[in-house]
Amino acid sequence: MTPSSTQFLPSELNFGSIKGRKVIANFNGGRITSDAGIVLLAELDKKLKITARFAQCFRDYRDSPHVNYSVHQLLAQRVYGLVLGYEDVNDHDQLRYDPALAIALSKLNFIDANEAVLAGKSTLNRLEYCPETIIDQANSRYHRIEHQPKELEQAFVDIFLDSYPKPPRQIILDMDVTDDQVHGNQEGAFYNKYYHGVCYAPLYIEKYCPRGDMENRIKEQQLELFADRTSTQTFASNQLRLWLSSMAYVLMQAFRQNCLAQTSLATATVGTIRLSLLKLGARITVSARRILMAIASSCPYQDILATAYQRIHLLPTTG
Repeated sequence: MTPSSTQFLPSELNFGSIKGRKVIANFNGGRITSDAGIVLLAELDKKLKITARFAQCFRDYRDSPHVNYSVHQLLAQRVYGLVLGYEDVNDHDQLRYDPALAIALSKLNFIDANEAVLAGKSTLNRLEYCPETIIDQANSRYHRIEHQPKELEQAFVDIFLDSYPKPPRQIILDMDVTDDQVHGNQEGAFYNKYYHGVCYAPLYIEKYCPRGDMENRIKEQQLELFADRTSTQTFASNQLRLWLSSMAYVLMQAFRQNCLAQTSLATATVGTIRLSLLKLGARITVSARRILMAIASSCPYQDILATAYQRIHLLPTTG
């Protein structure tokens, strides 16, 4: 979670000395990102239109002349944040300044100044906020973006089927329930005798999944894409958070399937892929003709990055 903006930050960090030279660190490096790989993932997302298809499952009742961020941009920012390891909307009060994320979302105001170019926590929270009762949706002050549960459920099925180049002769589905412990008064959570606690019990469905591997996939989503962050009051909000985590998983699985086959990361977990290919340090410089992302020369997976880039550009654009 992002620290409070009022928390004291020292002007510099002193790490002692090496051969008589002081080792000093500060936060004045300029346009540097630790998440340069998100641009690669966003390029795949644009080709496959994954977040765009999910965004169609939301209704936007905002005044269009006063809208700075489309539903698609808000949704993609939230999903990309989960993919990068940022579990809370609070994290986006600092992430909104990140130049790599801005490039991924095609919001380039950072060229002119150090202004915040992406949505902050309050705006993103309105995407997730699901109060118990809304009488007049179009005139609600805080809840003017509404998800459509049935359409979201159908979108997951459609994206799954579209992942095949031709219809398979047979699909075997493995279903497994898991516990999601809660520690408040969340709507719809009950004591489960089997799991010995108050929890939600989401049902997961996986395809050609080897026996025993289902648990690994569930752990991957819960621990690395934060599917267990169901701490809001209403059931609808918690269900939407689980769907957001599932969208992030669909995107990462598409990256694994389309870009990493026959590489050393072909079967890597989401956490390993994130650490190896997404959490990349880079300096960003802007000129009149280009935006250059200079990734650290010591990046150990340059060959796989190049392979993933080439494979993305060979993919046909989804209609």
